[in-house]
Amino acid sequence: MPRKKLNRRGNKEGSIYQRKDGRWSGQVTFGYQDNGKPLRKTYYGDTREEVAKKVTQAVGESFNGLKPTQPRLIKVGDYVKNWVLKFKRTQISPLTLEWYLNIVNNHIMPAFGHIAVKDLTTYHVQELLVSMTTDGVFQQRTIKGIRDILKQAMDHACLMALITTNPVAGCRLQKRERNPEKDDAKVIPVELRKVILDAAASDPVMKPIITTLMFTGLRCGELLGLRWENVSFEKSTLTIAASVARAPEFNANGECIGRSNVLSPPKTKSSYRTIRVSSVVLDALRAWKAYIEPRCPNQSGFVFCSTRGGGMRSYYGFRSSYRHFLQRHGLHEQGINLHSYRHTFASMLLEMGVNPRVVQRLLGHADISTTLGVYTHVIREVYDNVADGLTDVYEQTVQGTYKPKVI
Repeated sequence: MPRKKLNRRGNKEGSIYQRKDGRWSGQVTFGYQDNGKPLRKTYYGDTREEVAKKVTQAVGESFNGLKPTQPRLIKVGDYVKNWVLKFKRTQISPLTLEWYLNIVNNHIMPAFGHIAVKDLTTYHVQELLVSMTTDGVFQQRTIKGIRDILKQAMDHACLMALITTNPVAGCRLQKRERNPEKDDAKVIPVELRKVILDAAASDPVMKPIITTLMFTGLRCGELLGLRWENVSFEKSTLTIAASVARAPEFNANGECIGRSNVLSPPKTKSSYRTIRVSSVVLDALRAWKAYIEPRCPNQSGFVFCSTRGGGMRSYYGFRSSYRHFLQRHGLHEQGINLHSYRHTFASMLLEMGVNPRVVQRLLGHADISTTLGVYTHVIREVYDNVADGLTDVYEQTVQGTYKPKVI
């Protein structure tokens, strides 16, 4: 009777076979030498299961070429950066990749670069998060980014059998009260809004741009990515379907080697949206269309195209033009950046009593908590007026003159 073969390897076990002496052996290839010969290590055990466990662990420890015989040398900082470049890179945009690498290089590396992956504890991470929140210097987005990136990377370390449990899973973020004065600074004051609109009134290029920004709440990239096919004068709508960004380009080591203007999908699924706009915006766009078409007959279809040929405006070039506009009218010291118009638009809606859910849809926020969190100072003022409003409703109801207002 032929002997049953027992030397076939299992799924994801590497090369495992039984020796003549009855013991089991497994080999893992970790790379190749300059002369083309493979770099291998052999593991031994009395059972297939024992060897398979060693092989699986060795594969995890060999992540990005690190030596499996020295797992203590796999440091948190190196591992997280390798995880970002090898695995996360294909799932995120270049701008998000740049943000990930900034978090890793500026925060995770300095804090945990010397700690081995197997030695990282919940206390290590929680202590850093608490200290950064207490300092009040760092943005909450940065602190949350540290926690989230570490958690994802350590989940991968668990998958690679480097660790058995994720030490970051139990870490919690501390709540930080927003500073109303700081939030107010992002919104253009009412009296200054008139000054800006008056300054733009005589500028055929900046008038439609500023009007659209202030009364639609578009992000700067969304404005530049807007095409005439996305504008419906008949339906009074704009469709946000693309965004222009100054995207970085990285080499294999995660070093930025240049930047280029790219047209990409909107920031999130919720950012892809169709919104109704006011007649003020539509009139400004009609005037702009009549102005630009005779001057750029071969334009690429972008609404706010370059006036020097009709192509897609670059992100930095657009910011430069806006900066010059502010300087010409003595507004450069007012702290009015392009994102201020988005904050102003949202604040105006909330001041009008528009439902925050509607504001969320118009802004393209993926989560209502973003809308409620960023504009808390305005919402509180609106809610403070609810009691007075209910008094008016009562009096009108008693008098029989109440008519509900649909928002």
